[in-house]
Amino acid sequence: MFSVQTLSTSKDEYLTRPDLDARFDDETLAEIKKRRLPNPQVQVYVSGGLSSTAVEAAAQIADFIQQMLEQQTSGISLKL
Repeated sequence: MFSVQTLSTSKDEYLTRPDLDARFDDETLAEIKKRRLPNPQVQVYVSGGLSSTAVEAAAQIADFIQQMLEQQTSGISLKL
């Protein structure tokens, strides 16, 4: 599991330039490409956006992934 940041740097910029929140810089894109698995069966993506509640819920994703790892069956590989 890893975190990335969009080109949006503040709440004001997020609201006035929503296009920046949908884009990454070249270094971030390279990191995403380096870490991704080819043709995953399931991919988990968590976004906080402007909601502090969403960010708190995103913090619980580690528990969810840990349960997935414990329940993993043959033929399915998981990468954090």
